[in-house]
Amino acid sequence: MIATSPFWVRSLGKLLFPKRNAQINKLVRKLRVLHKPLGACLLIVVIIHGYLALGTPRIHTGTLLGLFVLVTVVLGAIFTKLKKPALFKWHRYIAVLTVLLILLHLIAPNALRFISG
Repeated sequence: MIATSPFWVRSLGKLLFPKRNAQINKLVRKLRVLHKPLGACLLIVVIIHGYLALGTPRIHTGTLLGLFVLVTVVLGAIFTKLKKPALFKWHRYIAVLTVLLILLHLIAPNALRFISG
């Protein structure tokens, strides 16, 4: 939740305060400092959790979630280096899908079994 907070705090601030709000901007700047390390930590936690939970590679919502976390982190890292707006846009899109996959993984971790048969 904190890792995605720069996005939703800024969006909520724009919705609630149509004019620039110094307090919201200050909060977003502080949250941005945490964003990159938390993304890296999330990737590490996903890898460790996946290995400890499954032990062997298999198709699972967690596997799909892990791939999306990896893509999100890689897109964010590449954007940081190259500063290409399209990469940032894709980083955001994939991050939203990652949050949805986190919810799916928490609610129905074996959902892919039902789809694949």
